Amino acid sequence: MKTVIKRVEGVPFVNLTGEVREEDFDELCALFEGLLSANEASVVINLAGCNHIQIPLIPELIEFKRRFNERGGDIKLINVSDYINSLFSLYGFHPFDIYPSRRAVLKSIARITAGG
Repeated sequence: MKTVIKRVEGVPFVNLTGEVREEDFDELCALFEGLLSANEASVVINLAGCNHIQIPLIPELIEFKRRFNERGGDIKLINVSDYINSLFSLYGFHPFDIYPSRRAVLKSIARITAGG
């Protein structure tokens, strides 16, 4: 797994590429903890280059989403392949909002920030 963080219009975008394995989760955990500590409201995970997420990590990602939600923010996903989407769906529900583009997700975050 490779992670790159870029800011777009002030919003952190976490770009994940490759396979996200259990041994990568410490790195992701530290990244999300750092964003929470920095009082970031929302974060976008770009999965355009991600070809697999090991199933045991999905509940951990859901827990980070819950923590961002508690602060009035969110974790949103973009560029999710059908395969990755099916992995999330194995849990019987899909807690993440998925957007087709950077523009669409930024509009959604702007609505959250504006209180609507």
